[in-house]
Amino acid sequence: MPTPPKTIVITAADEQYVALAQDLIDSLKAQPCKAPFDIGLLDVGLTPQSRMNFSRQNVHIETAQSDIEFPVREAWEKEKPGFRTLTARPFLRRYFPGYDVYIWIDADIWVQTPEAIDAMMASASGSNAIHLACEFDRSYLTTP
Repeated sequence: MPTPPKTIVITAADEQYVALAQDLIDSLKAQPCKAPFDIGLLDVGLTPQSRMNFSRQNVHIETAQSDIEFPVREAWEKEKPGFRTLTARPFLRRYFPGYDVYIWIDADIWVQTPEAIDAMMASASGSNAIHLACEFDRSYLTTP
């Protein structure tokens, strides 16, 4: 039987998203997935207490930096420091090195079945491609 790819599921949170990130992590840990995976968290404004709470749950935590330079970056970061998530996501391999498969899930998602993670891991394993899944809800506006 082949060894499953080393996989990490990553999200991000600031202090306002702690409860949502915790719900996501709890939902991930509740799934009897076919292969093991680690959980990573990009810190974009957590308190030391929140970092410690996630760390106690074996969540790998890295502080997101400003990975892409652009003209209004400094003002943007002062106003919305949590937006560092947007510039950090293309560099997940640098933040969490050593994995074969990287799965990003927004902190406001709740995983309801193991098939969701199993399908993403199966799709991404053995491939150097990027795999994207559309996030869509019936309440999203379909017209401008």
